[in-house]
Amino acid sequence: MKSTILGFAVIVAASVSASGCLVNSVHQINHPSATESGDAIVVVGVGFDTPHPLSEISFSLDEYSMKNGKSTGNCFHYNHIEVHFPSPTNRSGVRYFAYRVPPGVYVWSAFNGTPAPRTPAFIASGDRAVYFGDYVDVGDHALDQRSNLAAAQLAMQTVLSKDLRLVNADSPPIPIHGTPFLCTP
Repeated sequence: MKSTILGFAVIVAASVSASGCLVNSVHQINHPSATESGDAIVVVGVGFDTPHPLSEISFSLDEYSMKNGKSTGNCFHYNHIEVHFPSPTNRSGVRYFAYRVPPGVYVWSAFNGTPAPRTPAFIASGDRAVYFGDYVDVGDHALDQRSNLAAAQLAMQTVLSKDLRLVNADSPPIPIHGTPFLCTP
């Protein structure tokens, strides 16, 4: 009986570890927070010009290696900011989300399946709160990238600690050649 349970546990562990993308060091935050141990806080705005029932905005920003010229993700560790925002049925506008991330460069993910916005890369500097801009659905699942730092600062008052000032993130001019990876058991 013990060997059957142990064998089952090994099979489950092997399947889960090989199924991909086990560890993501990026975490959404919803409460007053300061940076910790060199991490950065990234703020992203998401919205709709017009409400679209049964629609959502969903995209990822991947950690990127300047040295290797590609996403740092693999089947075991994949740092990425995941944004999922269903369309409000009664109003348009932008909603802001905050994420604790390892410092580094974040780029428009190859997994998004859509062309990158005009500023596809941002630097999340350690021990800072940085704003990556607003991604607004303008219809036909097209995203417009906008910036409204004042609105983001106002929206994040209850999420960022009082001593942490939100600033625009720097945008490095880098070629992005994102290639999705496939992990299977």
